[in-house]
Amino acid sequence: MSVQMLVRRGWKVIVQVSPEAISSAGDLALSSSLAFKKLERRLRRWGVEDICLGEATVVIAKLGERRKVQPEYVIDGVLDTIGGLSIWDAAQQHILSRPPRPPDPQRSPTEDTSIPPQFTTLVGDDKERTIPSASDHFKGGFRSMKRAMNGTCGYAWISVAADIDGEGLDVRDALAGMINWVEGTRGQVKPYVESQERSSSVLLSEDSTEKNAMDSEGRVVVFENAPPVFADGAKMLKCGGNVVVKVVS
Repeated sequence: MSVQMLVRRGWKVIVQVSPEAISSAGDLALSSSLAFKKLERRLRRWGVEDICLGEATVVIAKLGERRKVQPEYVIDGVLDTIGGLSIWDAAQQHILSRPPRPPDPQRSPTEDTSIPPQFTTLVGDDKERTIPSASDHFKGGFRSMKRAMNGTCGYAWISVAADIDGEGLDVRDALAGMINWVEGTRGQVKPYVESQERSSSVLLSEDSTEKNAMDSEGRVVVFENAPPVFADGAKMLKCGGNVVVKVVS
C-alpha cells in the first residue's frame, strides 16, 4: 500500500527485499528465483523504479556507495518496515546525511524551502518487541525532537500500538483519511491479495475448519480463521505473500 501511494504521489521508489521474504522453504511451487521474478513484476507494475535484493543494512550501504559516485543521486526518505536500531544507524550514516548548503547571499533565508530527509519506522528499535514499552516511546520521541531541532534528518516512529498519531490526532481519524484517499483513486490503489482473481476461493466461509483455513489458497479470511495463517509452518505468508483478515463479514 505504501509503495502504491508514494508512486501515485510522484515519488521515485526503491524497494529493498530481504532474502527471507522470497525463501522457497516450505513452498514446492516456486523456487526463490521465480518467487523474486514474480514479486519484481508486481512491483514494476506498481511503478517502482528499482528493486534491491539483500539485507536492509547491506542495501543501504550499497546505495550510499552509489551516491559517492553520483553526487546528484539523493534519497529523500526511508520507510522502515523491518525494525532494529541498525537500520536507523545505517540510513542516517550512508544515505540520509546531507552536507550543509553553502550560504547564498542572493537568497533570503526565508526562501530556503528545502525539506530535510525523513526516516520513518513502523517497528522501532526493537523488532522483537511487538508492544513497545514506555522507554521505547520516550527514546523515539526524544530522537524525533532532537532531529527536528537540528534539522539534519527527520525521525518518526508510527507504532502499531499507538492511539494517537504524530500530529496528536486519533489514529482512527488518520486511518479514515487514508481510506478516503484510497477510495478516491477508484481502484488504482488497493491491497495486493494473491489469488484475488479466483473469486471462488477468496473468501472462506465462517464455518470453515482450521485445516481448511490453512490449506485454502484464498487470501481473504474471516477473523476467527486468522490464527492458523500466522502459525509456524503455515504457507500463506511464504514468498512475500500476504493475507487480508476480515474483521466484519
